[in-house]
Amino acid sequence: MSNHEKKQEKQIKKQQKPESMRVFRKLYSMPKVFIGFVFLLVFSMTMFPYNRNLALIQVGMTLTLGLVFFLTGNNSSKKFRDYIESLSFDVGSASHNSVLKSPFPMAVMRANGELVWCNDALGSLLPTEDYIGRSLGDFFPSFTLTHTGGVSEFFTEDKSFNVYAVVTDETKAPEEQIYVCYFTENTEFTALKQKYHDDMIVKGHIYIDNLDEITKQISDAERTMIASQAERIISEFIGAYQGILSKMDRDRFTFVMEHKSFTELLETKMSVLKEVKNIETFGSLPVTLSIGVGVGSSLGETENFSRVALDMALGRGGDQVVIKEGNDFTYFGGKNREIEKRTKVRSRIIALSFREMVEQADKVIVMGHKNADLDSLGSALGLAGIASAYDKPAYIILEDSNVNTEAVLSKTRLDKDFDNTFITESQAEMMITSNTLVAVVDTHRPNLVAAPDLLKEDVKVFLIDHHRKGADFIYDANLIFHEPYASSTCELIVEMLQYLDDKVKLKRIVSESLYAGILMDTQNFSLKTGARTFEAASYLRKSGMDPIAARDLVKSDFANYVKVSDIVKSAEIYNNSIAIAKYYGDEENSIFIAQAADDLIDIKEIEAAFVIFRRGEETIVSARSNGKTNVQVIMEKLGGGGHQTVAGCQSKELTVDKAIMLIKEALDELEEAEA
Repeated sequence: MSNHEKKQEKQIKKQQKPESMRVFRKLYSMPKVFIGFVFLLVFSMTMFPYNRNLALIQVGMTLTLGLVFFLTGNNSSKKFRDYIESLSFDVGSASHNSVLKSPFPMAVMRANGELVWCNDALGSLLPTEDYIGRSLGDFFPSFTLTHTGGVSEFFTEDKSFNVYAVVTDETKAPEEQIYVCYFTENTEFTALKQKYHDDMIVKGHIYIDNLDEITKQISDAERTMIASQAERIISEFIGAYQGILSKMDRDRFTFVMEHKSFTELLETKMSVLKEVKNIETFGSLPVTLSIGVGVGSSLGETENFSRVALDMALGRGGDQVVIKEGNDFTYFGGKNREIEKRTKVRSRIIALSFREMVEQADKVIVMGHKNADLDSLGSALGLAGIASAYDKPAYIILEDSNVNTEAVLSKTRLDKDFDNTFITESQAEMMITSNTLVAVVDTHRPNLVAAPDLLKEDVKVFLIDHHRKGADFIYDANLIFHEPYASSTCELIVEMLQYLDDKVKLKRIVSESLYAGILMDTQNFSLKTGARTFEAASYLRKSGMDPIAARDLVKSDFANYVKVSDIVKSAEIYNNSIAIAKYYGDEENSIFIAQAADDLIDIKEIEAAFVIFRRGEETIVSARSNGKTNVQVIMEKLGGGGHQTVAGCQSKELTVDKAIMLIKEALDELEEAEA
């Protein structure tokens, strides 16, 4: 027994005996018996006036009984007192020993985790006897005291415990409270839980993104060689971790493996993505994979998660791995330049399906993202124009104009046909019915739409967007046209227009807005531009769009140009190819931030540009890339998203310096992954 424990035991013994004596005195000092004798004596004396002899006999008997009771009761009281004292001491000693020698660890500690006392069972787990006054977290970093009086868990090298914390006095301030903590070992349960987790089945889908594109212009022998090499690399990679691979088609595979093996596989950071890119393809395009992996609590849930994850990987542009476990998504890869991979069949089907939805609706309400840009407003005008062509009332939710959209809105104000087109969120909520069609354009994230509450109504929803898919995708939309390979949402709207009947005739301002949206998102056809982009522009030109008038819609004023020039001039160059600039101001419209990022990426040898704008308590980041750096992956680290070449984020938690630090860390991680 340690000196500390001996002192504790002596102190308890000293305190127990006086306490038992106080209890005894309290019990036997009560005057109940004495009052009884006094009553008998008084009663006897009242008989003197009536019968003197009888009164003397009664008084004598009362005194005799009192004397006998006093003589015999005093001895019994002493025995009973000794018994009570002995029992009190034995109970106190037993309580003390049961706590001190309990096989269950116990401790008394302060709110900061500092140990005040602990029993032998917990003391034996500590590496030193000098533990009083020190925090348990100093010995076991996994320990955390639950200040709410709940249950926590901590681990030693070979054991695990549940910790039940009880507050001794809830009236004290939180920092002054004392906790009694009871530790129950659950090592076997933890081991069983870990075994269950290790033995869980993981399901994955593997898709070769661009096999058709790579093998278009080569011979059958070369095509077979590329496909067989890709299959061999995939098979060896999965087989090395005891997985079972099944080939579903020449470019599709599935695999299953235990979670323990999958955890080991993740340590490679999914190196199979890099391995397949080393396959000789007889051209400039590398082989890329999209892999979706699901980890669920049942086989059905695991299968569903794996399909959602694959859909997410494809929706984010391919060349990456997406893992869905519960509500969490984990991403690997996504560094390759996107390859245009769309068929016009899908555009035709979507166009006809949208027309059918419009014809069945009583009205159409279109909304884009908050702080609308030209792509959002142009695509909204395009859908509203289609609805109007089929004689359906069409409305666009737009709270306020900004520098980016003011040029378009000023033109619509001159046309009386647009007098009732633009409405507020509150107006939309008042006019919506169960038969209203709600169209969401240029975003797929419910927290970014102009009127999030409309998505909660029992209405049909049409979603059209070109941004790479994020975890909070609006999956429950009735019709989805999501193409991350498109340059802009306006381009997708124009493709739909080509498959609708001749009664759809767009106004010139609508055509010009669609063209302006394409111009803005492609930076004048310099980024993320494919053959389909030029086809869309050509269709608009044939429909009467004036390119010069449309170009005027994207021009900025002189004050903005000066501001953009100052930001560009102050930019820092990181790792010789990354431009990072910051700006502090109170401007409501932040379009100049995107313009500054666009100008920075146009500078020779700059591969990516980031402009950070601090406005009040909010930090806004605009990111651009020439395709060599995936800025979407970097913005996701900050809580944002976007495309490989165009991305951004808005946050109230980030400071400018914190944002710059996270950007640099993400850039370094990408560089290490590519090394």
